[in-house]
Amino acid sequence: EIALLYSDLANSYYKNDQWGNAIKNYENAFKHGLNNSKSARVNVANSYNNLEDFFYKKNQYDQAIENYENALKHGLDDAKSNQINFANLYNNLGNSYYNNKQYDKAIEYYEKELKITLNIFGTNHSDVANSYNGLGVSYYRNDQYDKAIEHHEKALKISLDIFGTNHSNVADFYHNLGLSYHHNKQHDKAIEHYEKALKIRKELFGDTDRSVGDSNWNLGVSFRIKKKMKIALNYYKEAYKIYSKVLGESHVETMQAKITVREMVG
Repeated sequence: EIALLYSDLANSYYKNDQWGNAIKNYENAFKHGLNNSKSARVNVANSYNNLEDFFYKKNQYDQAIENYENALKHGLDDAKSNQINFANLYNNLGNSYYNNKQYDKAIEYYEKELKITLNIFGTNHSDVANSYNGLGVSYYRNDQYDKAIEHHEKALKISLDIFGTNHSNVADFYHNLGLSYHHNKQHDKAIEHYEKALKIRKELFGDTDRSVGDSNWNLGVSFRIKKKMKIALNYYKEAYKIYSKVLGESHVETMQAKITVREMVG
């Protein structure tokens, strides 16, 4: 009877989005002899997952990781119907480790996510492209630029097949490739991909989106490295104009662009 009372209380907390209290009472119910049923375990797993989402949004990544791990522990089920939930959990863990600057762990969980998404969707699906992109940015942050390029190329190919050229995901993957080529000292390849990203972003957003400013800024950096100062200055000026409009004059990106332009003009 006590176990059922705890279970009912846990269900009430769960329905009211009070996940910490739900978890506590589910655990008490199990302790007092409640059958560890699949539905109860699913609610516990979902509670941990929802609690993790709360911590993730508050940038408390250690707490987020702990709760995602608990969600996995309580939600283990090899049924294919549940695999998409595991893919989402692995993605969430990858994101949390990435934001916590633990890139090896991020790669580990993005790889697990990729394995499931490939199994469920095959190669030509946006979730698979996003899995490759998560791996690409993690390898990039881990200074493994060849691996980053390999995974970004796969993400790009899938997205081009699905969306065509005029899509923000495609622009983002071109941009990410540009970053990896830049840090791999392949500046001509970086410029090629930055230019493709910029073309798409301008068509989609005009000059009203920060990403257009970012593309201009990175092109300025690359042309400056190649000692093509006039071209670099034009891109820096455009970046400053867009940052000023979108972010405001007092934003750090705007001020950095303004200083760079003034330094180059002399």
